[in-house]
Amino acid sequence: MEQMMNDPMAMNEQIETLSSQEMEEAQAAMGELLNMIAEMRQAGMSDEEINQFLSEFGITLEEVLMADQALKNPGSMTGGAPEMEMGAQNQIQSQLDELM
Repeated sequence: MEQMMNDPMAMNEQIETLSSQEMEEAQAAMGELLNMIAEMRQAGMSDEEINQFLSEFGITLEEVLMADQALKNPGSMTGGAPEMEMGAQNQIQSQLDELM
């Protein structure tokens, strides 16, 4: 999984193979994870502490947000147009800012 998270194209390929039920389950799980991260921030945990917690599962906060973006918009993380990649990066940064 860690290798997939570090390679956005691999992540998209995995997402594209999901059935609609699997996609719904993944999106629901992602929503729960994002809510948990938001609660951690509200409890005063730093990004370092959140990343330390997430590292127990082999993932970082940025990778969680990349996966969330990919689940919301499959294909957004593929190598296509640089402006799409920048848009995805801006959206990820925006999500990070919201959680903080």
